[in-house]
Amino acid sequence: MTKRFFYNWDLRQMYVDRDGTSNWHYLKPMGSWAETGISMPAGETAFYLAYGRRFYGGKLWYNSFLQRNERVYQDSFYQRI
Repeated sequence: MTKRFFYNWDLRQMYVDRDGTSNWHYLKPMGSWAETGISMPAGETAFYLAYGRRFYGGKLWYNSFLQRNERVYQDSFYQRI
């Protein structure tokens, strides 16, 4: 299945079009696997391959479950790309 991604760098927001109808769905940086599924790592990988920069992985985000700031993706994620 082909997925399209939209990135808003200024607001640091990533969206995915799941079905090709421009029905954009926001991917929360610290969203659960149920919310983001494979779309989150696929979108991060696509951005990194296209621009050589980290999108969500480039800054700290607040994890409300753990109640602390952490990175969405560690360095090891990008080393495997």
